[in-house]
Amino acid sequence: MTVGIVSALGRSLPVQSDLLQGPTFTIPDIIQTDAPINPGNSGGVLVDDTGRVIGVTAAIESPVQANAGIGFAIPSAIVQKVVPALIETGRYEHPWLGISGTTLNPELAQAMGLDADQRGALVIDVTADSPADKTRLRGSDRQVEIEGQSVRVGGDVIVAVDGQPVKEFDDLITYLVRSTEVGQTIELTVLRGGQEETVSLTLEARPETQVQSSQPEGQAGGGAYLGIVGLTVTPEIAQAMDLPADQGGVLVEQIQQGSPADEAELRGSYQPVIINGQQLLVGGDVIVAMEDQTIAGFEDLSIFLQQAEPGQEVALTLLRDGNQLQVDVILGQRSVSAP
Repeated sequence: MTVGIVSALGRSLPVQSDLLQGPTFTIPDIIQTDAPINPGNSGGVLVDDTGRVIGVTAAIESPVQANAGIGFAIPSAIVQKVVPALIETGRYEHPWLGISGTTLNPELAQAMGLDADQRGALVIDVTADSPADKTRLRGSDRQVEIEGQSVRVGGDVIVAVDGQPVKEFDDLITYLVRSTEVGQTIELTVLRGGQEETVSLTLEARPETQVQSSQPEGQAGGGAYLGIVGLTVTPEIAQAMDLPADQGGVLVEQIQQGSPADEAELRGSYQPVIINGQQLLVGGDVIVAMEDQTIAGFEDLSIFLQQAEPGQEVALTLLRDGNQLQVDVILGQRSVSAP
């Protein structure tokens, strides 16, 4: 047993792993604590000073893969929903909307011709064949530059769900996790082209992620860290991106915020397509070389990163919109892990 204080509430914890590919998700309402969480007590309960369970420890943030005073626990309200289903059936179906997005801030609002004080959840991407897609929610369709960063805007802005205000993207996630279940119909109030509309959709079960055979970011706790989720470019992916059928490389699907890839302004994918019955995102950067070493796919990138050192500056050769360019990246050390 360890002792500490609760240092923050309402944090969000991305559900991610180097071994998984597919849609990414976020757990809302996370409790942050400085009570030491290490191998041996991770997965245990977080209790208050009267012994009441308030959460289950889940992850830490640390540059050295050991307690550094920042730990995260899943709140008991979510545990109470999930655990009974796990005991009864061995699984829990999370309600799923099928979008990715961000909180609408004053800069994004002004770029979309909205009032600077308008708040809500801006829809960036809509997953193909998802509840959001079937209801024709609209993702962002244009890019603007804000403070030197290229960002996507123009999508629907969700301002309420079942009459509950949505001020931030996390408000939407929290409502879905705490107040809905698979098969439930919800009403979304959205701003579309500056006009308010109400749409109804029926939530489906969140799709499962799939285990991938290679890890472009290297083994957890070893090697250097780039901060991407990617796919080996196949002839089908190349065709979907109007590239030569024999084009190799690693397609950048997603970029972790604050990672070396993010700092170097690599671009993730945004266009959903169906390939061999599976929904994928395409359109992002394609890594074809590192330090002039050809990157044909996952395995090449994995080997390079495992041999590199955190803090090392490397030159990435990319294909972006069909054009080749070179970007310098300073590789990092992984900061979040499940102990």
